[in-house]
Amino acid sequence: MIFAPALDHSQFDSSNAQPILLLISSSDRPGAVIQSICQRQNLQIAYVLNLSEVEAVLVNTQPQAVAWDLIGARPGDWNLVRRLRHHLTLSQSPFILFGQQLGGDDATQSLVLGMTSFVSKHPGRQNLIDTINALCPPDLSGMILIVDDETEARFSLRSLVEHGLPGCRILEAENGERALVLMEQEVPSLVLLDLVMPGLSGADVLDHMRTDPQLSQAPVVVLSNKSLTLDDVKRLENHARVIFQSKGVWTEAETIAVLNRALFGSDKLPSHTSALVKQTVAYFHQNYSRSLSRWEISQAIGVSEDYLSRVFNRELGIAPWDYLNRYRVLQAQTLLRTTTQSIGAISRAVGFNDQAYFSRVFSKRNGISPQGYREARRDG
Repeated sequence: MIFAPALDHSQFDSSNAQPILLLISSSDRPGAVIQSICQRQNLQIAYVLNLSEVEAVLVNTQPQAVAWDLIGARPGDWNLVRRLRHHLTLSQSPFILFGQQLGGDDATQSLVLGMTSFVSKHPGRQNLIDTINALCPPDLSGMILIVDDETEARFSLRSLVEHGLPGCRILEAENGERALVLMEQEVPSLVLLDLVMPGLSGADVLDHMRTDPQLSQAPVVVLSNKSLTLDDVKRLENHARVIFQSKGVWTEAETIAVLNRALFGSDKLPSHTSALVKQTVAYFHQNYSRSLSRWEISQAIGVSEDYLSRVFNRELGIAPWDYLNRYRVLQAQTLLRTTTQSIGAISRAVGFNDQAYFSRVFSKRNGISPQGYREARRDG
């Protein structure tokens, strides 16, 4: 790909041009990470220095993403960035922040900071930044370790990681004991951990990791079918850099995004704030079967509704109410597969007072009605 040293608005014709990445940079050549992204995604770079240049690009094309080079940023760049984030056309576009640093002379220039943060598109859509993070991760110093006693679960997670983090080295452990042996041999860059396993449980593995100075800061994403209790939370909240999620709540794209944040993100919640999120998840798990209000949930956790929503979104990437509905649907799926209860009885059993609303939420989540889901599983 040829990177033009300056913006030429005549290049950008929406009928035949490559997709565009808007780049705010004082450098006349993009850094290595941006070049790699654009090569992988077949993006053409449009340099912009002010809003008028942005508008000129928007006449003929819709940019796929916006990137800002933080090194050498000019005094007016931040104002431009703020205006772009509120721009009618660009407000939902992926936003990449990256930094580059000179090592020695210009001939040895290299990108050492990589992408430091991003603002994603509208929730529920597979956006470009997920793909960028998935296809172009920074170098990893260690492997990704999958720890789960179920063969099918390990296979599913391996497929997900291979798709979302191509090139990463993956090891598997069928139990906690094997996981500790592998981590003694090599410090992992990320651990995907099930909580419920024979022998050493996932929580036991975490306890061992946190007493080992080499493993104490390794990020861990706990993916488990276990209903979280307050006792579990108390045990988990003693550990930094641990994210808990029920299996089946996240979409594949959301899971990939969270794995990237765990590996490369700098916007991590402090341990005590992350504990509030885990407490909320535990409260949902223990009370999903009855009607819950936002006020009750925030009161139970001891924070305001707005604050809880903000930190929950930062940790898990979805809103608390969205999580609750997804978890209720997961429980409904189990009842539809394993019982002969009516749809109305199941909807009430998982906390929906309105069967029609339950059916809409279920259908939106699964692409099929509750009755259709039951019949498909019966036929299968």
